[in-house]
Amino acid sequence: MSVIKVSDIQISLEMTNNLIAVERYAVQWKQRADEIPRELLSRLRNASAFESIGSSNRIEGNTLTDEEVQKVLSGLNMKTFRTRDEQEVAGYAEALDIIFSDYESIPLTENHIKQLHQILMKYSDKDERHRGEYKKLDNSVAAFDENGNEIGIVFRTASAFETPMLMEQLVKETNDLFCSNLLSPLITIGLFIVHYLAIHPFQDGNGRTARLLTILLLMRAGYSYMPYYSMEKLIEDTKDSYYRCLRMTQLTFQNEKIDYRPWLEYFIALLARQTKCLDEKVLEYRSSTLLPGNEQKVIDIIKELNGAGYGDISKQILDMKPNTLRRILRHLQSLHIIEKHGEGKGSWYCFRRS
Repeated sequence: MSVIKVSDIQISLEMTNNLIAVERYAVQWKQRADEIPRELLSRLRNASAFESIGSSNRIEGNTLTDEEVQKVLSGLNMKTFRTRDEQEVAGYAEALDIIFSDYESIPLTENHIKQLHQILMKYSDKDERHRGEYKKLDNSVAAFDENGNEIGIVFRTASAFETPMLMEQLVKETNDLFCSNLLSPLITIGLFIVHYLAIHPFQDGNGRTARLLTILLLMRAGYSYMPYYSMEKLIEDTKDSYYRCLRMTQLTFQNEKIDYRPWLEYFIALLARQTKCLDEKVLEYRSSTLLPGNEQKVIDIIKELNGAGYGDISKQILDMKPNTLRRILRHLQSLHIIEKHGEGKGSWYCFRRS
């Protein structure tokens, strides 16, 4: 019996319009990317990755702010992290980087899904026993009160016994759909994700793994703009709709006919929104390259010194007021042109590279 019921798919007019918009953008991006300066692409990718790492973890309850996420990322070479939140951020960052760098050599297989989960949970002490392994205990999605007490089951996922068989079937059917060209790759990816999350194959980390797999499959399908605007940030901004549409579809899985419409409409609209946001971001970043003279001076000093503290910079620009220099440094950080290391008098800045 099939996991994905292709005959139950209904494509609405809204979905059709968004599919066309995304497909058109993917073609245009391949032409435009060569015309965009490498430094600009690097800044877009760095900013997107930073937002993706923070957002995807916060969707699952991680409490780290953007500033705290930045501190964790600046210390990735340490390989040790104090809290579970920090461990989750480090793991997601490493997995995302591997996808961006090596997606062409990572086909959709159960083994690769498990490897991706293992990398995601690499630094999580609590998850050491089940990294990269399908769940051994059932893990239905539950609702909790404000004190953390379970108040009921929201959705019953596949049992631990059923999971290996269902995952084998889901991966096979998804690859068959990709090869057949029966559906748009966007629809096929949306179907894979909604069923993957219903199976919930791992003891923990299923939501984050699903978002990583979404990016992987989209990039493998030719949507090469994915690294330049954070899909996860858009999901975080619409988290209520994300969960509502996911559940509306999944609750029909036991019915005679599956209603894929709520989830697919959300998913395809999300991807269409991503292309519009990326267009806006490219325009914003292009305009930011025309920096005022003082800002360019600060950048040149930081580059020349291969990293500089506030005092080093101020000595080079004696006629600049302290508050002006601080404002410029904050602005250049917000544009992801420079990054700050350390705190207080010992802090310093360096030019941000890919």
